[in-house]
Amino acid sequence: MTSLAQAIDLHLDALRAAARAPATVRKAFCSIAQFRREQGLADDFLLAGVTAERVAAFLRRGRESKWASRTERRHFQTLLELFAFCVSAGLLEDSPMAGMEAPSYVDRPRQHEIYSEADLQAMLVACDRLQGFGRRNRAIVWVLWSTGLWPSELVRLRVGDVDLERGAVQLKTKLAPLPKAGAAELGSYIEARGRRQFEEIFVSRTGRPMTTQGVEKFFGDLGALFGRPVNAGSFRASLRARGGLWKRPRAGKETFANRDWPDCPLTRARNAFFAANDARGLSSSTRETYERAVGRFLAYFLPDHPAAGPEEISTADMEAYLTYLSRRNLSDYTRHQMYRSMRRWFAFLEERGEIAANPMAKMRAPRLPHVVVRPYSESDVSALLQEASRQPDEAMAARDVAAITVLYGCGLRAGEVLNLRADDILPGQLLIRQGKGSKDRYVALDPHTETTLRRYAARNGGGRIFGSLRSTFGLYHAVARLCDRAGVEKYRIVHRFRDSFAVRFLEAGGAIDDLQTLLGHSDLSTTLRYVRHGRESRAIAASKAFLPWASRNGHSNGNGHSNGNGAHERLGESGILESPAPARNNGDELALLEELERITRRKLELLVAPVARAVGAEVIPG
Repeated sequence: MTSLAQAIDLHLDALRAAARAPATVRKAFCSIAQFRREQGLADDFLLAGVTAERVAAFLRRGRESKWASRTERRHFQTLLELFAFCVSAGLLEDSPMAGMEAPSYVDRPRQHEIYSEADLQAMLVACDRLQGFGRRNRAIVWVLWSTGLWPSELVRLRVGDVDLERGAVQLKTKLAPLPKAGAAELGSYIEARGRRQFEEIFVSRTGRPMTTQGVEKFFGDLGALFGRPVNAGSFRASLRARGGLWKRPRAGKETFANRDWPDCPLTRARNAFFAANDARGLSSSTRETYERAVGRFLAYFLPDHPAAGPEEISTADMEAYLTYLSRRNLSDYTRHQMYRSMRRWFAFLEERGEIAANPMAKMRAPRLPHVVVRPYSESDVSALLQEASRQPDEAMAARDVAAITVLYGCGLRAGEVLNLRADDILPGQLLIRQGKGSKDRYVALDPHTETTLRRYAARNGGGRIFGSLRSTFGLYHAVARLCDRAGVEKYRIVHRFRDSFAVRFLEAGGAIDDLQTLLGHSDLSTTLRYVRHGRESRAIAASKAFLPWASRNGHSNGNGHSNGNGAHERLGESGILESPAPARNNGDELALLEELERITRRKLELLVAPVARAVGAEVIPG
């Protein structure tokens, strides 16, 4: 008999495998946990013991507790999906909620308290009674009273978002008026703390930007002195009652990325760069990368230099900007991406003649960490395939087995796997349409991978083969779930299959330039990391017999040899002289040297070819 806890785990795994949003899975877990807690259902409680009376009592108790109707509907829908899954999986014969009527859709909105002008003055007095940071606390109250921001928006508010002269708080293109008293209070706090244009306004006791938890704690301390609860919802309700609530537009990945700055030379240069990228036909992800990088720089530079042009940006300014990015705790890869994007922008301006020289031409890129290749082992792949095939949902099992097979057998990127269609499967090869860099290519298919992929494609029907995963995040969560069950380390979960394919290809004797073509690398140096992995692996295997303590286990090393009982022979005057020289495999060394020489010659050919074409183009007209 299946327990309720086991059925819940299977249901949540099915939601994750179906690429449901993490927030949806989390809400489903919370609703089911509340149902079990209020009904006193232990882990060993049988699934068949859940009756309609228990579910009705749970929903009735919530109605008596005056749940909001949307919360009641969420609990009802979550339990309905849970028992429907159990019926479809054969864990239950009938759902205990069969025929149960859904809750009413009449919403009962939460009632927030309305603050008056007298309440505002009382809060400001209470801020003075709080221990320390009275000026900051008064500034927070004024901003919330004027704008109705949520705590998550308040902690992201920067000095450049506040116009103290006009008395306004700006987020993106919306303006919220700030009273003169509030503007004066906020200005004195900014001046006292010495905050710069691109820095967050409100800081904690440690000097770091405030967090939402810090704002909530401030609300609790203020409410204790004020005598009534203080929260952001009441500030928004009060603003709405005064007729001053403005709706903040939906923000993208970064609020300042596409901010509409006033017309100036830098914004015109930015717009020209974006228009040129659109004309070149760059992919949407590449354009977004450039837009985020340039937008982040303008948010840093423009507030202090509103009338500056591109020619006024110096190398020192860019070095200071990269230093600022490192202090923002951005990863090395993000800072390297920002560096390359900004360098490309200045190269574009130099080509157009808007600047005399690229200020980043002689700057060195942020150093990227050297990360070793850690492929999946054969046992890891076998364990993942076994866990995928054991899933109770047959369709999900077939999909995950096919996805892992093609990832490991072809070395594709996650996005390339999701874009596969049935007509891309050709005899002995696979067509990759519009991969990275909008390039098509062919990859080889072994018989096992081709059979598995064709079988699942025929079962899935037309369209994309792995369309049920919806996005790369769906593929990531599906493989991560299998890693948890199989006990496999979760490291670069999906891309690790690509590394494993490359390592196995070279171990089997494949050529490096063939691997470059199969992986779709435009630069051979990107593929050489797998050659370095092979050299490191061979060095480790070959050096084990020569390690200092190897002879204690009965193995010889370069300093002597082991005696019969495993004790290391003392090195005397003749210890080193009498030790035979270790045999070397000259054939392997020569083969490795020849391979490295061929790789170096190939790289030189690739570097010299553009120069030769340019020289030929100049000579021919003459």
